Amino acid sequence: MQKEGSRIEEQEGELKECLHELHAVLREDPLNEEVQQIRYRVYESLLEVTSSPSSPVLPGASKEDKKGGEISQQQRGETSIQKKKRKLDVQEREWCPKRRRMHPKNIYSIEKPDFVELSRLYPSLKPFLKTTAVNTSTAAAAAASSDEGCRRISIDFQDDDACRELVRVQLHHDFGIEWSLDPPYLVPPLANRLNYICWLDDVLSLWSRHRTERRCILDIGCGANLIYPLLGASYVGWRCIGCDVNADALRVAARNREANPDLAPLIHLRLVSMQPCQQQPDDGETKNPKGIISSCIRDGDGELDACMCNPPFFSREEEAGKNPKTAFGGVSMEMVYPGGEEAFIKNMIWDSAKHTTACTWFSSMVGKKSTMKMARKMIHDLGRTVVRTTEFVQGKTSRWALAWSFVAPQDVALKPLSRTIL
Repeated sequence: MQKEGSRIEEQEGELKECLHELHAVLREDPLNEEVQQIRYRVYESLLEVTSSPSSPVLPGASKEDKKGGEISQQQRGETSIQKKKRKLDVQEREWCPKRRRMHPKNIYSIEKPDFVELSRLYPSLKPFLKTTAVNTSTAAAAAASSDEGCRRISIDFQDDDACRELVRVQLHHDFGIEWSLDPPYLVPPLANRLNYICWLDDVLSLWSRHRTERRCILDIGCGANLIYPLLGASYVGWRCIGCDVNADALRVAARNREANPDLAPLIHLRLVSMQPCQQQPDDGETKNPKGIISSCIRDGDGELDACMCNPPFFSREEEAGKNPKTAFGGVSMEMVYPGGEEAFIKNMIWDSAKHTTACTWFSSMVGKKSTMKMARKMIHDLGRTVVRTTEFVQGKTSRWALAWSFVAPQDVALKPLSRTIL
C-alpha cells in the first residue's frame, strides 16, 4: 500500500508540473488550440489520480476521515458558495416576491446582496455605495426598511465603474473567482447569467447523449468578461469552449481564465471569423461563408452537449445604452448586430438546422417577446424539433431563454424540469 501511495504521489507531482508548464505556455499563446486540449487531458488525468482510493490523505484529515478518497465536510470546510447552495434548501425567499421568479438553484434567489457587509470585506466597493429613501406606502416596504430608518444602502447602478466593481467583488466572495475587466467591455449582471446556466443545466438533465462524462458547452460570443465559462466551470462543473470574433476581448478573457488556475483547464478559448453582415466593405478580409454555429465548431469537438449565447440585442449603436437605470457598458461587437437580436437568432437557427448533431441542445437568451415568438415558430417549421423555453426576471427586467434539439426524443418537450439543488 505504501508503494502504491508513493507511486500515486509521484504521478500527481508529474501531472501538476506538466500543468504548470502548460499554464506558462498559454499565458504567452492563450488561443493555442493544441495546448488547450492537452492541458484539459492532463487536468482530467490529475483528477483521476487524486480521486484514487490509494491517493494520499489530504492535509488536515486523518486516515479515519478518508473513505473512498473523500474527505468529510467538517475537515474540508464549506466555501461561501457551498453554504449558499445549502441555504437554497431551507431558507424562505421572503424579502422580495419578485425573487421567487428567479431560478431556484440560483444562489441569489435566497437573499439580496448585503452591500454594507460586502463593502466591509472589500473596501474598494465602499465609494460606490449610496443611500436612498424607501417608499413606505406599502406594509412590505415599511417592514423592509424599518431597521434602516426608511433608508436603504445600495449601489449606484447608473455608474459602470460601480457595476464593474460589484461584479468583481461578488465573483470573488460568492464563487472564489478572480476577475477584472477593462472599460468599456460589457459588465455582466450575475444573477441573470446564473439563471441561464441553472436553467440550461436543468434542460441537459432532461436528456443528454453523454450521461457519464463532463458536459461540454459552447459559448457563442463569450466576450472579455468570460462570465458563462467561469460560472459554468465553477458552479456546475462544465467544460466550456468560449468563442468570439474580437481578438482583443479574447486576450482579456484569457487573462481572467489564467487568473483562476483551478478552472483554467476547463475553459477553451477560440477566435472565430465575423459573419459577412458584420464586415465593412473596406475590411480587406475574405468574407466568412460559414454561419454562426459552423464558425464556432471544429471537427475535434465531437458531439457538444449544448451551446449558449447572449446575442447582441441592438441593430444600431444608437439604440444601446438607453436604459437610464443601469450602466453595464459594452463595446459595439458585444451589443450590435445588423438586424438586432432577431436577425442574429434567426441566423443561428438556420445554421443549427445544417448541423443538427453538433449539439444536443442549441440555446440562446432572448430580450424581446416578439423575437421569442418568431424563433419558436421558425424552429417548429423546421420539423422534428424539441423546444423548451423559460422566463427570467431580475428586478423589473424580464428576459427569456430558448433551447431546441434535433436529437432529443419528442416526449422531452413535456417532461417537467428537475429542480434538485446542485
